[in-house]
Amino acid sequence: FVNGRWTTKQDYHQAEGYEFYKGRWRTSQEIELVETRSKRELAEKAWLAKLVRLRSHLDGDKGAADLIAAVKDPTAVPALATMLSRERVREVKMLYIDVLEKIGTGAALQVLVRASLSDSDEEVYHYCLDKIVRRQVPHLAASFIGGLRDSSNPVVNRAAMALGRIGDPVAISPLIDALVTVHQRTLPGRISPDATVAAFSADGGTSIIQNEGPRVTVARVQNQEVLAALTKLSHTSFGYDQRAWRLWHDQEKRARAEKEVVGSGQ
Repeated sequence: FVNGRWTTKQDYHQAEGYEFYKGRWRTSQEIELVETRSKRELAEKAWLAKLVRLRSHLDGDKGAADLIAAVKDPTAVPALATMLSRERVREVKMLYIDVLEKIGTGAALQVLVRASLSDSDEEVYHYCLDKIVRRQVPHLAASFIGGLRDSSNPVVNRAAMALGRIGDPVAISPLIDALVTVHQRTLPGRISPDATVAAFSADGGTSIIQNEGPRVTVARVQNQEVLAALTKLSHTSFGYDQRAWRLWHDQEKRARAEKEVVGSGQ
């Protein structure tokens, strides 16, 4: 009962500009977004299937490598990211990285950032980083600053090395925080789970040792690459003394603020 008259639910929604689409009443804008997303997902799945097929022919067909190298559709980025994460052959990884660099979208760049931080191959790290730095896109440092807080110490140092090459002073404060980091590592128990061991001493005594279970060790690590990046960006060094670095950084910020005030007054 609407505005003094009876109407059906369907007529009411249609009068309000809604259409019943995939189980819900939606606006035309919502329907367009759903269809666009659905088409994109289908295209991404098609790219993944195509790249998997081309990868299977790489060993014996040079044309397959040429077809991969020719990819320039931004829709292929998620598929390339998946293929890169699965790949074990360095040369093939570099082929995917070349394609991602050529596509050059923000999403493609983020795939390169993730690969540079997570891939176990040092050569792949440097290959990705060279391409990332060469792009010189704004706010690039932010993509690596998060890596300084990673639970993996190698990732922390890789992120720091990248920030040193990028050269953006915005990274100075996060680098100071990452000079010394704390990392946990879980060590397996000395005996297999559910096991009980009897130990016999020289005097004939017996002791029972139960499984102690996994042990967690905590280590404070001084990060050499973080210090190197910090020294490069600041043109000074206080070693691993975070307090001295913070005092220096605060003084630098105050001096810069005073200079800006004087400049605006002129």
